[in-house]
This record gives sequence, C-alpha cells and structure tokens, in this order.
Amino acid sequence: MLLYYHTNNLYNIPFMKNFKYMPAMLLAIPFLVLFTTKAFAKADVSITDNSDTHIATVSLTHGDETLNAVDMEIILSDNVSIQNLDTGNLDCSMNNSVTENGNKVEIFCLSENDLAKTGTLAEITYEVTDNSEYYFYVNQNTLDLGDTTVGKITDVNKPASVKDSVKQTTDDDNGTIFTTVWSFVKEYYMYLIAGAFVLTLIIVLLTSLKKDDVPTDTTTPTIV
Repeated sequence: MLLYYHTNNLYNIPFMKNFKYMPAMLLAIPFLVLFTTKAFAKADVSITDNSDTHIATVSLTHGDETLNAVDMEIILSDNVSIQNLDTGNLDCSMNNSVTENGNKVEIFCLSENDLAKTGTLAEITYEVTDNSEYYFYVNQNTLDLGDTTVGKITDVNKPASVKDSVKQTTDDDNGTIFTTVWSFVKEYYMYLIAGAFVLTLIIVLLTSLKKDDVPTDTTTPTIV
C-alpha cells in the first residue's frame, strides 16, 4: 500500500505524468517483437561455387529462432564428378550427414539447439569431366526447413528447363494474391492477432497521453 501511495504521488508530478503508462507500453514491446520476428521469418539457401578450387559451398541464412533441422538435396549435372564431401560449420549436434547418391548430394542437419543465423551446411569438392557447362541446384521439391518459410534460393547455372516447386503468384494466375494473403493469415493468425492487440493498445495509450496534455482552464469568469 505504501509503495502504491508513493507511486501514485510520483505520477502526479507534472513532468512524470507522461510516464505513468510506460509499464504497459514496455509490456507490449515483447509481443510486437515476437510478431515481427515470426511473421517475417524465412531462410535463404545459397550455393557458392569457386571454380578455381573446385569447391561448391552450401550455406544457410535465416531469421527464425526455432529452426533446428534442415533436409535437402543438391542436384548435380552429369559432367560433375564428386571428389570429396565435408560437413559445414553449423552445429548439427544430433545428426550431421552429407552423402552422395547418384547425381545428388543429400544433406541432413539436426541439432538439439537452434541453428545459428548464418553458416555452412556442406562443402562439395568436384571435378568437371568435360568442357560443357555444369550446374548445382537445390531440389525445391524435397527441401524441408520445418515451419520456416523458404526465402531466396541461389543456385549455380540452374537449367531453365527445371521448374521451381514454389510458383511465383500474380493477379493473372489461378492462385491469386488473395489466396497467398489468406494462406499467410491462416499460418500466422495468432501473431496477427497479437500485433493488432499491441497496435490498439499503443493507440489507446497515445490518445490518453494527448488528453492528459490538454491544459484545463481554471480562470474564474469575470461578472460585469
């Protein structure tokens, strides 16, 4: 009770009045951060080729705090001969494998902890058996990042004849922009609700602060 009394008196000081809603605003910040982090969480996969050393590096960059498993295939052209396969520098503590299977390199990473935001998954040392163009590309049909949205994928000389499994959506497609938005809402509706709640709370608090700043006219009218 004593603490409540002194706190109330503290907020009655003129320059402290604008701070009385600060605890509620601070409480709202974590919800806003959670919403923005999850709603826009995605993972980028890239293959970087060094033609001088004949090493192709598979890298992962993501913004999801809960990504702890990656399962993917790298498709190679027929004129690529694999000389050596190495795991990357990401901490795949439970399972970490990079194996050759025909014209594919299969990569699996499973960690008991969340994976670092950026790192490498594999290094592929190779030789090219002829002078024709070679390629490495991520098989999007089997790419598995759990609940994390697939972001940008960077391949090496991917053939134009290979169709991506994730279709680019336009207004002219059967799957319209509305369909894409609706899918996003269904997947992240909890975070959208949290974001709307936080935005409403901030608007209410700012409106209350504005009302508190309006001076009260205490002048006694003069009777003539």
